[in-house]
This record gives sequence, C-alpha cells and structure tokens, in this order.
Amino acid sequence: SRAMMSMAYAFAYDWCYEGWSPAQRAEIFATLRAAADAWPNFQHANVAAPHRGSNWVGVTRGAELILHLAARHEPDYGDRADRIALCVDDLTRHIETAYGPSGWTQEGLGYLEYTFGFLAPAALAARDAGWTGPWAGLQSRRWHRLLWMAGTFRAQHQMLQSGVAGEASTDEGLASLVWPFVPADERASYRWFYDRHLGTEALRPTFDSRRAGTTWALLFYPSEVRPTPPPLEPLFDSKKGAYYFRNRWQDQNDILVSLMARHDTHSHAWQQPETWALAIMAFDTTLP
Repeated sequence: SRAMMSMAYAFAYDWCYEGWSPAQRAEIFATLRAAADAWPNFQHANVAAPHRGSNWVGVTRGAELILHLAARHEPDYGDRADRIALCVDDLTRHIETAYGPSGWTQEGLGYLEYTFGFLAPAALAARDAGWTGPWAGLQSRRWHRLLWMAGTFRAQHQMLQSGVAGEASTDEGLASLVWPFVPADERASYRWFYDRHLGTEALRPTFDSRRAGTTWALLFYPSEVRPTPPPLEPLFDSKKGAYYFRNRWQDQNDILVSLMARHDTHSHAWQQPETWALAIMAFDTTLP
C-alpha cells in the first residue's frame, strides 16, 4: 500500500502539475514530502536479503524512486541523493538476480506482472534523469519472447504459470509495459502476439485493464508497426532453468508446454521446494 500510493501520487504530481493551481500543487507536494520522509523507516526481510531477488525490491524501491524523481527539483524537498542512489542500486541488483535472460523469475509470471508495474516505470524515469542501470538491465532481457511463448489466445488470457499465482493473466500492465524494451526488429512479431493475446484481435480485448495498465498501452502501443507472426522458436533460459515450447500460432487451442528445472533460486523470493515442473495448455485444458 505504501508503494502503490507513493507511485500514484508521484504520477499525478508529474503529469498534472501544469494544470493544477498553486494550492493543489502544494497539497500534493506536502504528501510526497511526508512519504519521502517515511520511506527510510520501512524495513522488510524480503527487501533486506543481500541478493535483492524478491519482488518486494522491485515494488518498494521502484515506487520510492518514482516519488523522488517526481519531486526532487522542488526547493523544499530536501537532499534525497542517498535514497535515490540506494533505490537505483537495489533495482539494478534486483534485475540481475531475479530475472534470467528471458525475464523468467522463480516467483512466476503473476508476480512478474505485478512487479513490472513499479519496476519498468522506475527504470524509464531513472533513464530520463540520467541513471541508466535499471534501464540497461530491463533492456537486456527478452520479456516479449517469454510472453509470446507462455501466453494463450484464450478469452481469459491464460498463461503457462510458474511460481506463485494461477494460470490467468491479471492484465496489470505487463504486456503493454514490455513495449519500450522490445528490439526494433521484433516489434512486428510482438504486436502480432499482443493483438491476439489481449488486443484488437483477442477474444476479449482488454489492453491490460487492471491497475491502470491500459495507460501503458496508450503510451507505447506501436500502431504504425505492421504485425507479422513470430518465429516458432523454443525459449531456453539456461540460467534459471525454464524452457517453453508451442506448436503453432493459430487460436485458443494452440499447444503450449513449459519445463522448469529451478536451478537458480533465492530465499525471501517465494522460494518453492519443487525442483522440477511440467505444465501444458491445450484444447482449453490446463495440466499443471
């Protein structure tokens, strides 16, 4: 709740500033400053773990960084350089630890979806302000390939899940927030998948409808790109031990398979006891 409110107020302050009266700006700025004063008192074992592999790091440090970047130029905000440096460093370490080259994480796509709503905006904002560590880390992963190998064309946007969470995508903005990190030569392929997963060609178009996820579709969706089907190439994340296969790009009855070896795990990050898992989605049936 602390992270969600910090980010929400910071976005409003940054995006609506020019349209507000001085009194409105002062009221929201006072809230931001009070929140910034409170963040150093926040502690949690999932954030303190040396590897920084928990989603708690992406959520809390991401939201705090966004808050600081939105308000740091105000004369009465105070010097937050140490906290900004802490957030940037923790987010950079979190990305390196928690996510394999494909973006796969032991906490599963459900928690990736939730965390990305804080982590990606923080990385984008930090890059624009001159801190490029988190941005470089996110740009080096192939999130879009993970999504198009794990995502179905069913009406509920089901995905091959791992870690914590169920099988359905919760539309919290992940698919739309991935756009800034898709290489130019694969944007046409990702648009083809995106349109059929939850966009214009989907059985139930939502454009990431929860937690204001559609905002990111409005900002980043490349309507000028002509969609083409992705290549049918398996996804191998040898660092994390995650492997995905699908038989075709056609409809809700495509066959999707995932194999998990889980050979790179971290404590305080929803650590699970299993070391091997198989999941299949085919013909409107899920076999975990």
